[in-house]
Amino acid sequence: MSTWTLAETVEVRGDVHVHRASGDIPAKIAIWRYQGSEPLPRFLERLKQDGDRWRTLRHPNLMPTLETGRLPSQITCFWVQEEVVGTSLAERLAIHPLVAPEHALNIVRQVGTALQVVHRAQLVHGDLDPINVVLVDAKDKPRLAWGGLATRLEAAGMDVGRRSMSELAPEQLAGRSPTPASDTYALCALLFRMLAGQEPWTVRRSGPPPGVTADEPLPALPEWVSNDVRQILVEGLQRDPGRRPPLQELVDRVEDQEMAARGQAAPLGTWSAQITSPPEAALTPPTVSRTVDPMTREDGDTLDSALANTPASAHVLRTVPPAPSITQATLAPSVASLPARTVVAPARVQQRPSSLVVPAAVIGAALLIGFSLVAATVLWTGGRKTGASGIAAVPAPARSVEPASPELTPAGAAIFTLRTEPPNAEVWEVGQFVGLTPLEIMLDPKKTTDARSFDLKLAGYASQTVVQPFSKVDVQHTLTLARAAAPKPAAT
Repeated sequence: MSTWTLAETVEVRGDVHVHRASGDIPAKIAIWRYQGSEPLPRFLERLKQDGDRWRTLRHPNLMPTLETGRLPSQITCFWVQEEVVGTSLAERLAIHPLVAPEHALNIVRQVGTALQVVHRAQLVHGDLDPINVVLVDAKDKPRLAWGGLATRLEAAGMDVGRRSMSELAPEQLAGRSPTPASDTYALCALLFRMLAGQEPWTVRRSGPPPGVTADEPLPALPEWVSNDVRQILVEGLQRDPGRRPPLQELVDRVEDQEMAARGQAAPLGTWSAQITSPPEAALTPPTVSRTVDPMTREDGDTLDSALANTPASAHVLRTVPPAPSITQATLAPSVASLPARTVVAPARVQQRPSSLVVPAAVIGAALLIGFSLVAATVLWTGGRKTGASGIAAVPAPARSVEPASPELTPAGAAIFTLRTEPPNAEVWEVGQFVGLTPLEIMLDPKKTTDARSFDLKLAGYASQTVVQPFSKVDVQHTLTLARAAAPKPAAT
């Protein structure tokens, strides 16, 4: 038996007091004064058997049990486990109730692999409360604590101060001893809580027990949770223990869904923008889009393939091509700087010979009236205020001009809007946080010639830090593709 020096009390769980202790290694000691219904000699024998078996278990996601026993000549018992620096999942969920799907699946997968080691040793954990899942490093590696302690004490009729009942399988709530299927239920209840931000069911003393049945469907989950993950929860949260899948099968499926979630890099980011008209504008804009390939983490070279592979293709990048018969020289300055939806060039008027002889005075008067009307029209049109939909048709002098270049000049700035599914992803630029999606970003080619790249990252809802980086989205490259995709002007 090792020598342990007790320090401060860390927490109290019903009849159990947990202390920090020092010895060969940092440890925590659960101490209780035995007052159960089971005879003390029998309880001590079973406590020793459980302690000996738990001490043999070694797994990266298990907190090692160091020692169990009773203080000399007393009825005070103890259970010692290694202490590690970390934060319990319960503390994290109190601050960030929602956990990103791939992060939640990652935690459940690791806890599940640790439970497989426990079950192979003919043991059951029986207490998958979030308080017993400790996240110990920057990647939130889970360590499962206090394995078997609650099961042994409750079997003797003692109170272990459970803080959450939602991870208890229906058979445990009915007073039966936990089985490996009970741990499977608890693991799925833990996954549901991280994905939904709440417990799957509110456990009451009266009424039907929790669990999925033919008449009791799985409670609602956020829309971004995949159907495959929902099916895992439907099967794992069955009220009937015999209908739950084996733990190994469930963990394998969780791992597959974790890889799929990371491969799709949700949330999927899509740029949309309205490029303001350069001086040579404008016609009805085409619709093109720029997205990031979710599987390769790279932005592809073709717009068509991006549109075909993203559910967010409704958000489009609008560009304004040049008008084929209007140039800067033919537009008034007050009109050329405005974003026009449609600009119509007047038809060329050809003079035809006339057999009528019109007196010079009549011709002169007609010309004078015509020039006056034209001048009044120009003044009235130039002073009008236009709404968001653009301006009305603007006549241009009938003159022979060369078609404008199909290239859009970089004179027009662009307002880019970044949307993600699901929303509220983090946008970073050069290591600086820019904001959460949906987010508008102004790009003015006159002021910058360098490409501005933005990193799209998933907010770590279960962590204070960003846990999942995503592809860089190059706005300048997007603008270049938009220009290249602009339709060629019609030949005149």
